[in-house]
Amino acid sequence: MQHDLSKPPIWDGVMELGLMRMRAGVGSAEGTYLPRLLLWVDHRSGVVLHFEMTEPLDSYVPLVVNGLNTLFKLVGGLPRQIQVRNLQLADELREALEPHGIDVVVRESLPMLDEAIRSMQEFKKICGEPEPGLLDVPGMTLDHVIAFADAAKAFYEARPWQHLTDDDLIAIESPSGPPGTEYAQVLGAGGTTFGLGFVKSIKAHEDMRSGATFPREAIWSLLFSDIDRIAFDDGEAWERHGLAVAGPDAYPEFCCFYRSKKPQNPTPEQLTWAEGLLRALTNTTEEELDQGRWEKKVKTINGEVTYKFSMPLLLDQMAGKHVADSAGIVNSGMMAMEPIFRAVEQEAAKRGPMTQEELDRLMREIRSEGRTFQPTNDVERAQALCYQFFEARGRRKIQLVRQALAIDPDCCDALTLLAQREADPEAARQLLQRAVDSAQRRLGPERFEKDAGLFWGIVQTRPYMRAREDLAIVLMDIGELEQAASHFKEMLRLNPNDNQGNRYHLAQCLLALNHLDELDALLNRSQYKDDFTAEWAFTRTLLEYRRSGDSPAVRAKLNQARRRNKFVIPLLTEQVPLPVYSPSVFSPGDEDEAISCVEQISQGWHDTPGAVEWLAKASRTEQKRIRQWEHEREKKRKRR
Repeated sequence: MQHDLSKPPIWDGVMELGLMRMRAGVGSAEGTYLPRLLLWVDHRSGVVLHFEMTEPLDSYVPLVVNGLNTLFKLVGGLPRQIQVRNLQLADELREALEPHGIDVVVRESLPMLDEAIRSMQEFKKICGEPEPGLLDVPGMTLDHVIAFADAAKAFYEARPWQHLTDDDLIAIESPSGPPGTEYAQVLGAGGTTFGLGFVKSIKAHEDMRSGATFPREAIWSLLFSDIDRIAFDDGEAWERHGLAVAGPDAYPEFCCFYRSKKPQNPTPEQLTWAEGLLRALTNTTEEELDQGRWEKKVKTINGEVTYKFSMPLLLDQMAGKHVADSAGIVNSGMMAMEPIFRAVEQEAAKRGPMTQEELDRLMREIRSEGRTFQPTNDVERAQALCYQFFEARGRRKIQLVRQALAIDPDCCDALTLLAQREADPEAARQLLQRAVDSAQRRLGPERFEKDAGLFWGIVQTRPYMRAREDLAIVLMDIGELEQAASHFKEMLRLNPNDNQGNRYHLAQCLLALNHLDELDALLNRSQYKDDFTAEWAFTRTLLEYRRSGDSPAVRAKLNQARRRNKFVIPLLTEQVPLPVYSPSVFSPGDEDEAISCVEQISQGWHDTPGAVEWLAKASRTEQKRIRQWEHEREKKRKRR
């Protein structure tokens, strides 16, 4: 405070203090938020003595202190007591204010504050239009909502998305929920949207995965988000009644969405069904998931209920059926060819020395017949399961990896695949280091000298190269750049043709370490100097900018880079936002290549003082084209 509070003058008054969320959002389209209003009302007279509006804060104590300074000036002293509803705010204020003689108490009934709030709500431009919440539904009680909140908190804290993806369709066989909730999918494996999505059929699930538009019928979901994104009155209920919540981004909302009308809240019976569903899934073990069928008896506000589940896609795969992926996510590229390469090796070993023409003919023969390699020992059997991983969907992938490790605890690909699903970077690092070490032992030191330069051309060394690449990327992510760079350099020694694209990661490491001479040598290495990718061209530009600033040389390199891909600069300078999801494939010069490029190089540009500003200035002549691009993007989005 601005005043000496060691012996503050105390005014014999009681203040009712409210911390309100306003209904009407403020800010830009990218950053809209609901402002908070701190409202001071005299307990005796009901006069509003002070109010202050702010954006959401981690702590409101400094704002309260500022309000007390204002009150001090108005009445010549500090109130002897402050009454609030918010338990957390009360605890924080007690620590700050009670040493100065101000008593902080929690009261559910604050009549003068409520009267002031009702008066403010008449001004809809300030408070916004009312939005019905759960407690506005006929028959809904606070007990219904308390039970739902408790179940949602437990579900969120159990983090089931660690074990399931949105491709793990769960059939809710009984009890029945609202129409359209016959199947559920756990959301959260991608790290952006958490909760449960619902569909009425397997076909609807596959249609949505393949990119179909919003269905004609209603669609239910149970999503977690921050308090400003759920119904306003629900947020008020959570705060006023101190309902359970797992964190600031974990407020649950269960409702039905429509194409052309407002969302619909559940009935009390539907909310209780959701409560039970959350409890049942929270208590489900991985062993039960792997069975493909299970049931759970749980207690709900209406008594005990048994939920019966199955995972049809998993059961089909466990029965040996091939389940095609409507989203088009298939085992493509070199990984798909490895079982065929191994089959060729096996057959060639039986036939003896063969010419390249004969080997090519043998490969065509094996591919046309659909043959694959036949494992002859535990190491090969585990590897064969890893190849099946790339053809599998959902939970079946985890089953295959664990089966592989049960057969061969040192299976390099299995350890790598397990690490890729690990949310904790340190745990992933340990798994990958184990994979690299075990592969090195099996390959033996002689191979690292004799076959250096050919590693990607040898099928048996590829699991090692995959594991080491993933290890280096994890080290980059946690800031161990020197170690990461060392791994990338060694992989380029073993495979200078760089089929994996490790040179791009190494370039960003060298930029971050400011090893500019090494970066220059890498960019101009004989194998890579003619690299035509946008990423290489913009990395050359940034290197020149770091060396010479705004110069004829850097402008020439920028022109070359711009010709490689015209979409990079608007994305890199944030004139056009990056999409939420990264592209899986792209072509040279297209927008998807630019997105992938910027995701890789953005850090280096933003870490270079003045570089992004210089780039934005150099591209001002392109503003008209950027606006046209944004317009086309919006049209595509609306068509989808």
